[in-house]
Amino acid sequence: MRIREAAPVTTLPGSGLTTAPAGEGPEPVDRYSLAAESTGANLIPRPPAFAERVERIRPPEVPGQPRRVTPTYQQTSPAWVDPEGDAHLIRLLDRIPERLIGALFSHLLRGEKWDQRDGSVRPPHRVGREAPVDVQALGRDFQDLVRETGIRPTLGPEHKWSPEAKKYRRLGFWRRVGNWMRGGQDFPTPDVPASKLFLLLATGQTARFALTGKESALETALMRRPDRSVTPSDLLRESYVLNQGDLYATLLTAENVLARDPYDPRRDEQPLQRKLEYLRNDTPEVGDNFAAWYHFFGTALYALKRPAWLAQVVARTETAGSILLEGPDRQEAFINRQGAEFGSLLRRMVAEEAHLTRN
Repeated sequence: MRIREAAPVTTLPGSGLTTAPAGEGPEPVDRYSLAAESTGANLIPRPPAFAERVERIRPPEVPGQPRRVTPTYQQTSPAWVDPEGDAHLIRLLDRIPERLIGALFSHLLRGEKWDQRDGSVRPPHRVGREAPVDVQALGRDFQDLVRETGIRPTLGPEHKWSPEAKKYRRLGFWRRVGNWMRGGQDFPTPDVPASKLFLLLATGQTARFALTGKESALETALMRRPDRSVTPSDLLRESYVLNQGDLYATLLTAENVLARDPYDPRRDEQPLQRKLEYLRNDTPEVGDNFAAWYHFFGTALYALKRPAWLAQVVARTETAGSILLEGPDRQEAFINRQGAEFGSLLRRMVAEEAHLTRN
């Protein structure tokens, strides 16, 4: 009797990280049981439906503490359509209201900006009033890059919700509300009609749910550079060559390397951060350079795949959220808008084949 199995989903020993199968993700298939074959019993049920898969993602129950989902999922190979990752992402999004309220109260109680997260009082510094990145110059660098390498740019495919997740998100919120009423989870977040790319960027989770497979090679190349020497043009060049002109993968690879562990309290002490030039236009260099870099490439990535007006709306919305949670930061507002501007410029240059000429 032939036995057919769905593609495996494994757990890395000692890590608690669930791995997704490579490729487009497994299609649901009938599963047979060896015990059923030997006893003549009926076939056992199919693997859990997507809704059941979402609901079984829960941490161990601790007496006296509410159940909370933490981001334990990690892709180990690229998968542009990933049902298992979608289930984990949906449950992770359920924590957004709690985290927003917690961050807001924490900010109000501290009366500090993110730059002061280590508990020390930073010296006063002037936040630059001029845009820190010359987007047009970066566009000209991109034209030079295309001509020098001979690699023709393409927009590339985008990470999408799996068919199972799309179907589930129509009424899945109400299933999770029922699960909450039974004490099985925290209160869920409504399933807003947003793309997977938008939600991954908004939560800073692209490095967990949207690998390109080029991240290690890019980080290795950057770590060979002298401290404070890597410019946005340098990063773009390295990632572009690694991804053979796929601009979506180029910007996403950069974003994944830059935004690894964005909630780490000491994220600016990560070794890679020493290699990046100080992108902000502050005096002295005490602003949030970590956010400056990954915000720029993140908003550029979104703008590459969306109309320019929508990308600018999202960039300004992100700035408004940062003001609410962290206080105003003129440089971050510049960075968000300029990232969107650069992504739109790349999108337009590919559409018009402007990469073939240099003004």
